[in-house]
Amino acid sequence: MLAAIMVACGTASNVLAPTESDLTKIKTDFPDATTADLQNGFKLYKSNCGGCHNLHLPTEKNKEEWAKLLPEMFLKISLNQGDQKLITEYLFAKAE
Repeated sequence: MLAAIMVACGTASNVLAPTESDLTKIKTDFPDATTADLQNGFKLYKSNCGGCHNLHLPTEKNKEEWAKLLPEMFLKISLNQGDQKLITEYLFAKAE
């Protein structure tokens, strides 16, 4: 059973992890974004947003929905603007 849970968690992380196609997609909104930025945004998303609730799949919302929700969520956690930008880039890259 433990092995099944570990595999499921690993699979979820693989689905959420940023890819090169995500980087290409986000370049229209954030031309200076890098693969490292998306990876850092992914880590920040997991470590900060998962503390209060289950993580939403980034694809559950479109960019406009994330843009409306994120400012409210950022008020609830202590993140500098740079980290907020990394999470935003990551979520926008993965959004539908």
